[in-house]
Amino acid sequence: MQKQLARAGIFLVILALAAAGNAVFFFKVFEETYPYNGWFPGFFIDFKNTWYGAWSWWNGELRTIFDAADFNFGMRRWFALEGGHIWSYPLHFMMLTLPFGAMPFPLAALTWTLLGLIAYGVFLERTISPSRTVLLLIVISGGFLNTMAFGQMTFFAAILLVGGLWVLPTRPVLAGICFGILTIKPHFGVLLPIVLLTERRWSAIASTCATACGLLLASLVVIGPEAWALYIKAGMGAQTEAMLERLLLWSWEPTWYAALRWMSFDRTVALAAQSVAAAASVAALLWMQRIGVPERTRHALVPLLTLFALPYVLPSDLLLLSPLLALRIADPRTPLPAFALLSVMLLCSGFFFVTSRITMAPLFAVVFTLTVAWFVHRAVAEARGALAGSNTAAASPSGGNLAAAGV
Repeated sequence: MQKQLARAGIFLVILALAAAGNAVFFFKVFEETYPYNGWFPGFFIDFKNTWYGAWSWWNGELRTIFDAADFNFGMRRWFALEGGHIWSYPLHFMMLTLPFGAMPFPLAALTWTLLGLIAYGVFLERTISPSRTVLLLIVISGGFLNTMAFGQMTFFAAILLVGGLWVLPTRPVLAGICFGILTIKPHFGVLLPIVLLTERRWSAIASTCATACGLLLASLVVIGPEAWALYIKAGMGAQTEAMLERLLLWSWEPTWYAALRWMSFDRTVALAAQSVAAAASVAALLWMQRIGVPERTRHALVPLLTLFALPYVLPSDLLLLSPLLALRIADPRTPLPAFALLSVMLLCSGFFFVTSRITMAPLFAVVFTLTVAWFVHRAVAEARGALAGSNTAAASPSGGNLAAAGV
C-alpha cells in the first residue's frame, strides 16, 4: 500500500508539472510562431502545410511550395494571421494526401484527425491491447497531445514504423510495405536497414524497395519530374536547414544537437555530440542482437533508439514511444526511480520547454538519455538472466500485454 501511495503521489506531482508546462508551451509556441495579432490560428500548424501542398497541386501552384516566401504568401489567403510555414516532406508524400487538398480546410483537418485517431486506436488494440490505465497514459502523453494540436502525421508514422516492426517476424512482406510507405518520413527509418540486413529479412527488404519505388514512380507520373527537380534543387536544402537551424525549435526538442545549439554551441560541436548519440544507438542495437536479446524486445526498442540518434525530434514524434513508456509505467514491477523517470519522459515535454527557456540547461536531453539507457540495460540484463522470471506473466497486473509488446 505504501508503495502504491508513493507512486500515486509522485505521478500526481509529475502530472501537475506537465499540465503547467503544456499550458505555457502551447501558448508561447503559438504566440511566437504566429505573432500577427494572436495565437489561436496556430492550431493544426503542420496539417496546414500538408493541406496547402495538396491544394497547390489541384490548383496549379505547386511551384510555390519550394520557396518559403511564396509558400507563406500563398497560405495567407486562408490563414492571414500566420507565418513561418515550410514544406517539409518528400513529394511522394502527396500520393497519400492529395484527396485532402480537394476539401475545404476545416473538413480536411477534421477528416485527417479522425482518420488518425481511428487508425491509431485500432493499431493499439491489435498490438498491445492496452488497459484503461495504459490507454489513458498514452492519451495524456506529450506525444499524443502535440500530434493532436499540431495536426502532425505521427499517428500514421507510428503505425508504419512500430506496426511494421511488430509484424516483421511473422509477415515480412507486410512489414516491408509499411517501411516503404514510411519513406515519406525517411528519418524515422534510419535504423531499419541495420535491422533488416542483420536479421537477413530479404523478403521485407524486397517489399520495402518495391513499395518505395512504386510510390516514387506514381509521384513522377502524377506530380511530374519537373516538381521533383525543383524539390531536389531548392526544397531539400532549405528544408534541412530550416529544421536544423530554426532557433524556435531548439527549446522544444530532446536531442543533444538541439540542446547544445540552444546553449549557443557551434553547429559543428552539436553535430559531433549528436553523432556520438547516433553511434551509441547503432552500437546498442547490434550489441543486443549479439548477446541474444529476443527480437521482439529489440524491435520494441528500435523507435526509441531511432529518435535518440536523430538531431531533429519534435514533441509530437515522441508518440512513437508513448505505448512503450505507458506499459512500463503501468507495470507495478517497474522500480520506483524508473517509474518516475519514465513518467517524466512520457508527460513533460512542455515542462522541459519552460525549463530550457529559463535555464538553458539540457534537462530534456539528459532525461531522454537516461530513458534510453534504462531500457537498453533492462533488455541486456534480461537477456543475461539477471532478471530471470520477472516477466513470467504474459500481461502486467495493471493490464497491457508486456510480453507480447516485447518490453
